[in-house]
Amino acid sequence: MTGGRCSQWSQGDLLQYEGQLWVLISHDCDLAADLNTEPTAEWIPCTQLATVNGQRTFGKNPRILNLEATSETGDLIPLEIDARSKTGVDKTHLQDYAEPSTLKFTVARLDILRRWLAARYSRSAFPNSFEEQMRKVADRVDRLAKNHGNGIRGLYFDLDDGAMVERSANESTYELYVYVVYPDNTPDEVAAKFADDLKAIFRGVFQQDGIWTGINLVACDPICDDNFSLQLALASKPWRMDHRSLSGTPTAAVMPDHE
Repeated sequence: MTGGRCSQWSQGDLLQYEGQLWVLISHDCDLAADLNTEPTAEWIPCTQLATVNGQRTFGKNPRILNLEATSETGDLIPLEIDARSKTGVDKTHLQDYAEPSTLKFTVARLDILRRWLAARYSRSAFPNSFEEQMRKVADRVDRLAKNHGNGIRGLYFDLDDGAMVERSANESTYELYVYVVYPDNTPDEVAAKFADDLKAIFRGVFQQDGIWTGINLVACDPICDDNFSLQLALASKPWRMDHRSLSGTPTAAVMPDHE
């Protein structure tokens, strides 16, 4: 502790404290601020996993993140971080008793962590009537993401060309464009297979005799994040595994929170 500041730590650092692994989530400026200004830091306990859950990678779930840390030997160690377990710790206590872990997050994974933290407060919502339709396929979509979504950055929905309109059961069908966004280290054929499986799920529920009812999946296209343009980002919204709908008149849309 120097000059009343806790400047030893940074956001995303992994620390050991009383036999538990923690990740610091306070912003660097808050960690370095005077104790009179910011007396506490925020951190979340981490649980080591045998393998990641594809539903929870890349910030798909706003409450639980699966993220791999790197050991001293270069091994990837899957960790689970639950935002609901966030707690505060006195920065003086943190400085005196916490120890740096041998595990580290790479710069790319730190970026995922930061965007996941931000998304908890800015995630997109969809109309209730659309959510009701999506509940018919939600379990299957979640299962697909869990089993095969580790290499998929996220699903981005363009609903009725950006319209966020509530509809009754008797009104026309929603038109949905889905972008399956994946990082450049995921093979193209893996993303294409995921998109095809997603199409099959929607067809099996919403299409009968060539007629779409409830949701019309106009297109479901895999796209590398390098090619996911700002125009597409502004036209679509991220669909998260732990989603919430709008309860009333929609407000202005926020820009999708890309990991």
